[in-house]
Amino acid sequence: MNCKAHNGSLVLVDVDRAEAAPGSLTIAKSGEMYSPASWSFKISSSGTDYKQARVAYTDPKTGDTHMAEVASGKATDVTEGEKTLALQKRVEDTSQAIALGKGELHKANAREQTASLECLGCPRLAAGQMLEMTGFGDFSGRYFIKTATHRVSGSGGYTTSLELTTPAPTRAVSAHDEVSVAAEASRAGAQAAREERRSFERLYELVRREGTELDRLLVCLPEIAAAMAERTKTFADRQGWLYLHEMFLKWFSGRANPDALLNPDVLWVDMDWALSYTRVNMAYQRLSARTYLFSPQARAQLADILRRDGKLLPDAGCEFDYTIAEHTHWRADYFQQVNVQGMLVYPPDGLMAAMGDFQLRALAKGFTLPEDDHHLIFVTGVSVFIWDSFNFHGEAPLGFWRCSPPEFSSEPFDASQELNNSTFRGFRSGFGHGEDFLVLSHPQKLDPFVAFVYETDS
Repeated sequence: MNCKAHNGSLVLVDVDRAEAAPGSLTIAKSGEMYSPASWSFKISSSGTDYKQARVAYTDPKTGDTHMAEVASGKATDVTEGEKTLALQKRVEDTSQAIALGKGELHKANAREQTASLECLGCPRLAAGQMLEMTGFGDFSGRYFIKTATHRVSGSGGYTTSLELTTPAPTRAVSAHDEVSVAAEASRAGAQAAREERRSFERLYELVRREGTELDRLLVCLPEIAAAMAERTKTFADRQGWLYLHEMFLKWFSGRANPDALLNPDVLWVDMDWALSYTRVNMAYQRLSARTYLFSPQARAQLADILRRDGKLLPDAGCEFDYTIAEHTHWRADYFQQVNVQGMLVYPPDGLMAAMGDFQLRALAKGFTLPEDDHHLIFVTGVSVFIWDSFNFHGEAPLGFWRCSPPEFSSEPFDASQELNNSTFRGFRSGFGHGEDFLVLSHPQKLDPFVAFVYETDS
């Protein structure tokens, strides 16, 4: 059994049952909502990789000896000389000895592989749960959450830190007594996150000393977004406000740049999160309707893309797949889109918080065949992604904000101040900070999808 404190109570967790349960969340190495900003893995074979536990206790009063041998979940046949965990602790009967052996064997072997990570705050994560880790190579797999620490701060936002162990049975350990593994990408990602926060903290202190009241309200916006996330009633709205918190930090931390296309550093959002809102789902359904997806204009656009890339050959067919291209190519490779209009809604929801006007865009894959004086284009798959940029072009009302206590509303309220795009442009001119950036999602396949074929001029 494990235990954890929750809402003032002590909660007991059956480890065997918890480890057999499905993962409460899948954490991908990169590109997803909860992809960690930093992580590390450790393998230790010191005092681990036990094949069995042997419990022996003799009651000094009665002379009765209680014994039990418990095999590890990864040991099928335990032979003489195999690594054995010897235990001499008081037990009252054989059943207690078995329970003690199983528990101590689990704890000893659980130290074989551990992990630590920090990610965007997720209230669903708690000690005693299982989660899946993907994209980490040999370290991918199921992990048991030993501790989950949730933090909310004005500069750092809502974050969750996890200490993890592999469940038993576990994979074979390294021959080294201890090997610490931290991927280069992990270090780079963690370093970038730390630099971003340090940059914002320096700017925050400068504005507090030298800025106007309006300037001080602007650098308070990440804190307001984090506070709004804590007050929401749904997971989707909470996530939207947390996205906005990250967007504000990113924008204020960067140097002055009014062109998102010049910034290679993208902020990723989750397509499923966006689709949980009716207005996005309706736009998605419109885009996926075949009469719209393959309108005459869309067919001509895809043909132009294929012609540009030399895929319409006079004497041979060609395959194409724009759904797997790097995101830097998506702007030139999409063939159809639908607009999702941003709006101020009351009460404010998470989609309104994170996204303004944006598009759902479509990428195609398939093959071409030459036919006399034209070509046949076979579209065998389509993927859809979100395309947006965090910028302050033009003029648009951005609602009413207050720093103390932190609050937002689409309607005026006590001691609030209305912000608009020009407010942010003025801040950028005054302080040299404010870097526009793209907001994207990873392409999501249209499923089910029926192949579409059409003719085009050569």
